[in-house]
Amino acid sequence: MGTEGILSAKCFGIEEKICHKDVRRLLKITVDLWSGCGKIGYGTVLRLRREIVMFELLLNLDGNILLFLQEHIRNPLMTPILRLITTLGNGGAVWIAFTVLLLCIPRTRKVGCMALAALLGTLLVNNMILKNLVARTRPYEVIEGLTYIVMRPTDFSFPSGHAGCSFAVACILFRRLPRQYGIPALILAILIALSRLYVGVHYPSDVLFGTISGILISYGAEKIVDRLWRRRCIEQEEE
Repeated sequence: MGTEGILSAKCFGIEEKICHKDVRRLLKITVDLWSGCGKIGYGTVLRLRREIVMFELLLNLDGNILLFLQEHIRNPLMTPILRLITTLGNGGAVWIAFTVLLLCIPRTRKVGCMALAALLGTLLVNNMILKNLVARTRPYEVIEGLTYIVMRPTDFSFPSGHAGCSFAVACILFRRLPRQYGIPALILAILIALSRLYVGVHYPSDVLFGTISGILISYGAEKIVDRLWRRRCIEQEEE
């Protein structure tokens, strides 16, 4: 099957795997039929066909990057290190630990609340909604020759929960804490995100979108908690 992707389709309780190659063929046939029936104009047809080509290129690039990492970057020295790094992000463990620590210290409790809100935000948006909505199959089940070197994940691939969770909390720590704490947190987030590619359990686009969503969620969580914190302070002053 090479680097062809697979989509998971659920119908009447039955999960079916559809090759991205079949999806592209279906899209091309649909565009041709619409064009022949006069449903869409010639300019629209050209635009849709260009988008189909771009879709194909992105899918191939996703798979080729993972195969390149496996064949040229993986080595006995780096593998145990990156396995450990990726394990730190399992279930958001390291970020939950940081959040609890921040909540226990009165001076950093507000930052801890922001980190907690970010964790809940990524859990809701990435893990509970997007993963099940997109239902993207893991790359090692699709790309011929690709192997994973950690415990087999049980959920869907898109987006990367490790990347989303890591950047959601790390960005808050980077913006709110002194640089001697914020910079290492951001570096750890980057390493955890990249480790997901190295161990073969995520496509690059999974990690990229997870990173972007984590950054956006961090701003949202920061803004919400900051507003609630100010309101609470005002109420306490009035009392």
